[in-house]
Amino acid sequence: MRAWRLRTSLILLLALTTLVAAIIVGAAILTIRLPQIQQEASARAKESATQLVQLTEYFVGGIEAQLVPLAHLAAQPGPLAPLQTHLDTLVQKGGSFDAVYIANGSGLVKLVALSPGHRGKPSELLGADLSAKTLYRAVRQSAQPVWSDKYLSIISGELAFGVGLHAGDSIIIGEVRAQRIVDIVQAFTAQTQYPVIVLDSRAEWIAGDREGNGELTINWADRPTIHAALAGQPPPPTVSIAGRTMHPGYAFSPRLGWIFATGVPGGMANPAYRNTVIFVIFSLFGAIAVGLLLAPLWAARMLRPIKALIENSHRIAAGNYTQPWPRPGPVIELNELTDDLKRMTEAIQLREDAIRDINAGLEERVAERTEALSQANGELDATVQNLKATQGHLVQSEKLAALGNLVAGVAHELNTPIGNGLLAMSTLAGRLAEFNAARADGLRRADFETFIEQVGATSDIAIRNLNRAAELIGSFKQVAVDQTSAQRRKFDLAEVVDEIVVMMQPSLKRTPYRIEEAVPAGLVLDSYPGALGQVLTNLINNAVLHGFAGRDHGTIRIEAAAAPSDCVRLMVHDDGCGIPAERQQRIFDPFFTTRLGQGGAGLGLHISHTAVTHILGGTLEVSSRVGAGTVFTLLLPTSAPTH
Repeated sequence: MRAWRLRTSLILLLALTTLVAAIIVGAAILTIRLPQIQQEASARAKESATQLVQLTEYFVGGIEAQLVPLAHLAAQPGPLAPLQTHLDTLVQKGGSFDAVYIANGSGLVKLVALSPGHRGKPSELLGADLSAKTLYRAVRQSAQPVWSDKYLSIISGELAFGVGLHAGDSIIIGEVRAQRIVDIVQAFTAQTQYPVIVLDSRAEWIAGDREGNGELTINWADRPTIHAALAGQPPPPTVSIAGRTMHPGYAFSPRLGWIFATGVPGGMANPAYRNTVIFVIFSLFGAIAVGLLLAPLWAARMLRPIKALIENSHRIAAGNYTQPWPRPGPVIELNELTDDLKRMTEAIQLREDAIRDINAGLEERVAERTEALSQANGELDATVQNLKATQGHLVQSEKLAALGNLVAGVAHELNTPIGNGLLAMSTLAGRLAEFNAARADGLRRADFETFIEQVGATSDIAIRNLNRAAELIGSFKQVAVDQTSAQRRKFDLAEVVDEIVVMMQPSLKRTPYRIEEAVPAGLVLDSYPGALGQVLTNLINNAVLHGFAGRDHGTIRIEAAAAPSDCVRLMVHDDGCGIPAERQQRIFDPFFTTRLGQGGAGLGLHISHTAVTHILGGTLEVSSRVGAGTVFTLLLPTSAPTH
């Protein structure tokens, strides 16, 4: 194998690297930049069309503005003579309109004015029916001025455009000679440096480029760009116009319904495209030339440190070969460096032995630090367990406090039915004593019947009040059993919600707040009613304490409905003050409360979230806006997961 000098190898390598790098960079520039240029060309075409739309709409807006004062006069009740005078002045001296009609709500022309030189007389057009005209019908259905497509005028015999607007119950229609607007639009298009085509809503030519053939194209709907515009789709990337590749763009005129289409040259005809290609080509040849000139200099520069390294390795290395090495390569200098590296192997081995000794000492220090860290972790785990235990005690205290409030409310509520029953039975006992005394003196039939009626009424009062007390006690018993145990059972959601609401009514009875239920029967869950009751109790208490704070009214609404995937959606609404957005992310955190030191422990919503997610197997979400109330949404599976 022929061996090369390092200098020769480096020159060839640097020249080849420069060539490859220049080719890769040039290809990357063309790959990235050329599509950008095409996109920019399409954007310029779109921008040019949009500017033409703005200029044209500004011009026709001035025409519309001439009819606005007339519309205000026509909308006022009064004689027609002053209005006719204003109409004649607008048409004869305004210079924009060839004719102006004012039609009533039925479409009959009641006033008309024609510019000088038109055939026909205004009196011949009075009473004409415009109700079947497309423009009249369009104006009737729009609150804004409406422009028509071009049409053949019956008074001038030339193409014209119509504009109409409301004037109270009447309609004003102005007729403008088409050539007048076309000349203005043509002047606008002449100011652009790109070909422009202006078409009406039927894709018929109005102004702009005619592809250089001097003939008027009747309809352009089959052209790719116009077809895309009519279909509401993006234009094609390129089209061919008069043998030239163009990047098309279009814009709609909302006021006129016209299509303004323009194109920017594509390919090498585009200056940016052409300049980029030329720049890349010249850069490629320039890089090659510079690389060929600098490669020898760089090779000589890189060779000097390598030679110095070889000389240093000769001085450092000492000893014999201890293991086989690769055969010499094609570069002489590298072969010499390899020989010296062989001699350096033994010295490197000595350094490795010293490093091993140092590593052994480091391992001992790491072991000591690891043991200390383990002890610290143990202490941290113990602290965490203590915190969890403390949190558990606080949660249990919160539950018992809620149940205590429930007991107090139920006890207060039981006073009324039990007191009424006791009063009824006391009254009955008095009447019985009177009856026994009267029986000793001899009873009359009327006394006997009166006693029977009083016994019946008193018994009915006692039975109804005792039934009410029994109902409260039964509901309280079920709720208390559910909330103090983790018993799983099948239950109807409507019954459990009703029991909770019945238990909450005594505590809400002395407040201006009320609870509404919209839970249909038949939503059966195999779950934990105690946990669900605790969640509902906390959400209702949260609404009363926070949502209705400082308010003299409030409504809590509980709704439920079946949801997909064997789930039930339960929502608790309130029309309270709402929750600020910055607090909604933290309301389920433990110990987070806005009433710290005022009776709030910050555990109610945390307990609710934990019960829903860990016990009931569902999700709990909140949605709220300040001043618009709050909605808590529970998505619960019909069959809770087994714990």
